[in-house]
Amino acid sequence: MDLLFRPPLNVAIVAVCAVLAVVFAVRGSRLLRLGITSHGHPSQSLWVVRGGRGWILAIACIALGGGVLFEAGWALLFGVVFLGEELLETGTYILALRAAEKRAARGQGAGAGAGAGAGAGAGGKGKTP
Repeated sequence: MDLLFRPPLNVAIVAVCAVLAVVFAVRGSRLLRLGITSHGHPSQSLWVVRGGRGWILAIACIALGGGVLFEAGWALLFGVVFLGEELLETGTYILALRAAEKRAARGQGAGAGAGAGAGAGAGGKGKTP
């Protein structure tokens, strides 16, 4: 662990974390703006969650870089725990949103009477036109 805090390596780690933080923040801002301004688009919620995820990654990179720069173990621990928890949480959101998107696309593309099981609801009965 002491190796992380020595000058040649810590400067490189901080530089990489700073560049990644900027990249993630810019990408997150673009996706958030796209999601907020695209009213009624099917991927709107997915873009908002991905934009938030970009900002989460940026914050985690800042915490990790700050922990290495200032030799603060608590900041390293915070960055790792925060990153892991938020990636798990937003990954679950994205998985649910993608599944809903696929379900909606199948429902629209199937049409009425497109085959067995298309539009099947409770009790195995299809939609009525």
